[in-house]
Amino acid sequence: MIVFSLLPILATGGAAALGYAVAVYPIRQKVNLFRQTETVGTLITDAEGRGALLGAYEKSSGLDTAAFDDVLWSVRTVMTPFVGFAPAPGTQHNAYIDARQFRGRSVLTVPKPPNVTRIFLIGASVAFGAGATSDERTIGGYLQTLLDQRPPEPDRRYEVFTFASPGWSSTHERIAIENRISELEPDLVVTLTGVADCVLSRLGRNVLWSFSFNDHHYWELLNVALERSGFEAMVNVQDSSPQRVPPQTVATRLEKNVRLASAALSLENARLHVFLQPGIPTTAKALSSRERGLRDSFDGVAYHQECYRHIRETLGVAELPANSAFTDLTAVFDGIPETQEVFLDRFHVGDHGNRAIAKAIVDSIG
Repeated sequence: MIVFSLLPILATGGAAALGYAVAVYPIRQKVNLFRQTETVGTLITDAEGRGALLGAYEKSSGLDTAAFDDVLWSVRTVMTPFVGFAPAPGTQHNAYIDARQFRGRSVLTVPKPPNVTRIFLIGASVAFGAGATSDERTIGGYLQTLLDQRPPEPDRRYEVFTFASPGWSSTHERIAIENRISELEPDLVVTLTGVADCVLSRLGRNVLWSFSFNDHHYWELLNVALERSGFEAMVNVQDSSPQRVPPQTVATRLEKNVRLASAALSLENARLHVFLQPGIPTTAKALSSRERGLRDSFDGVAYHQECYRHIRETLGVAELPANSAFTDLTAVFDGIPETQEVFLDRFHVGDHGNRAIAKAIVDSIG
């Protein structure tokens, strides 16, 4: 009799557990997907594949194939005002993100100390340093080192801060400059841009009014929660099309973001220098066999080249605001021989590439 009396309780408990699992499990899946980080090692697990990347790194880094397990590639992000998302503060594998979401351990103080030239590097995953062996070997880290190596100037020192996030377009960069960086007493803001705009535009997205890849994590998570709660999913209002955005429009939208960012910085007597980011589709570097394989397997080469042509024609000849400048970095690797690898994939680079880009930036900003 006791057994039979427990059956309704067991059935109720089982149904509750099943209902909980059905309701919560999809949410947990989305949360886990969003919270996880990726390293170069989790993306490339075989020793041969890892070994093929070592040529893109400086020997002084001490990197070996096992160390790739701690080299951050995809950073965990958090919801961030107005830009939507940015790196989550804390230590993520070999990267340190401070409370302001800047990469590295340099301490920013407000008001700015006397005789300091404060520089901010803004951009997407390459500017962030995806695949960098340390905070010091990101583009921002090399910028700081190279500026510190300049002949000493009386009572003058440099501060470099990296505020970047994988997946950001030029619109994210502009909003970050307008709403965040302009409030932190910048002297110069350097943006490394172009690739993300081309990637998103190739998918038919309007970078001025669309979701990023990271935004879709939040979108999917909220929609799962809404559906499990009996509500309708959110309506997708982004401006997107199955057709690729015309390359001329890509350039026009980028120019608009440049002008708006320049206007915000002009209010603070700060300068903006825009650098067009290099990549395998647009480089004239003598590619290694592995790098050639990355280029030849990409069906977006012609589109990226055409977008870059229009960006150069637009920003290179436009009468930009007095406090802004434009430099094309697509040729930065052109003198590097085939035997010296630079690219990790079609757009990201190792230590050699980060150092070369940083040097080109230093040479351009004067």
